[in-house]
Amino acid sequence: MNPILVIGCGNPLRSDDGVGRHAARQIAATVPQDDVAVLVRHQLTPDLAEPIHEARFVIFIDASCEDPPGKIRSRRLVPESALPCFLVHHLTPSGLLACAKAIYGNCPPAVLYTVGVKCIAFNEALSDEVYRSLPELLMRIRRRIIRQTVHPTNPDKIERSNDP
Repeated sequence: MNPILVIGCGNPLRSDDGVGRHAARQIAATVPQDDVAVLVRHQLTPDLAEPIHEARFVIFIDASCEDPPGKIRSRRLVPESALPCFLVHHLTPSGLLACAKAIYGNCPPAVLYTVGVKCIAFNEALSDEVYRSLPELLMRIRRRIIRQTVHPTNPDKIERSNDP
């Protein structure tokens, strides 16, 4: 069976912007590698369409400037309706799903986890608020992985839980 794909992205030199990378590395160290593949990236690029297409479920982890520091949100993703421009250096998670669908004819169900940031200045350390949110974020993602492993063909069952 195809693995669940976790993609953590962000700039580790911009403080809280690196939270997605940090979380993905911790997931990689604590979940079975035969069930989960983890990619850590600086940004989302078109070459990720292939591993996304090959996955049975995709979890994106990224920082958010729209939420209060340390606030964790998750939302189910759908491919963008229009194919994004391939000449850009950075795509959205929904844009990547659209790329996978356009190139390979399908894309798996996906979810995006974000954490509100406090600081994106040049610094390698996470702010206290974001650092304190990591255990909750990791617990939610691990719980999602477990539920997706138990119900691999029913992503809607996952969406009815307390953690969309």
